[in-house]
Amino acid sequence: MRTWVFGFLTVALGTTAIVAYSVAPDVEVVRIVRTTTERVAFNGTRFTSLMPQQAGEATARDVKFIRAVRPNGEPVLFRNEDGKSVWPLYPKFNSFDLQALATELTSDATDPVWVQVTFKKDPEPPAFVAPTVQQAAPNVLSLSRTDSPDGASIVNEMLLALISGVLAMLFLSISLSLGAQKWVRRRAA
Repeated sequence: MRTWVFGFLTVALGTTAIVAYSVAPDVEVVRIVRTTTERVAFNGTRFTSLMPQQAGEATARDVKFIRAVRPNGEPVLFRNEDGKSVWPLYPKFNSFDLQALATELTSDATDPVWVQVTFKKDPEPPAFVAPTVQQAAPNVLSLSRTDSPDGASIVNEMLLALISGVLAMLFLSISLSLGAQKWVRRRAA
């Protein structure tokens, strides 16, 4: 009976760790190139660029974008919108402040200013479905200036190591307690 309880606890804690890892925000170091505000249409299920003929069919709103470049030169696009709900656990109400900070941190390749961006990526759609603006451009949660472009991978690796360490300790404690129980039973017999 105890084996089933410990097995259930292991599965429950493992599932909780996986969900926590998938809900946790990502961190990346980039050089901000440009900030823009674009009119985007929402037609019920998808965001599309607003064309004149679509103006009557869709509800439009302004979306703030932050265009950036990774240290390897690859371009990346971030979205900067306030959170409309409390899921996925990161409501945000400071998009105008972040946009002003992003504009201030804009730099060029000759004198780069590296910025650590904390962002939340929305779930990926299936391969046969076109991604929405929300899925194609992750939403920025915070910006902070950093000295070198090497800091983001350390944060992500530390989070993964922490979750792995907790799971390993849990597994070891369960297996040791089960082994000790079997040893005590054999000793008593």
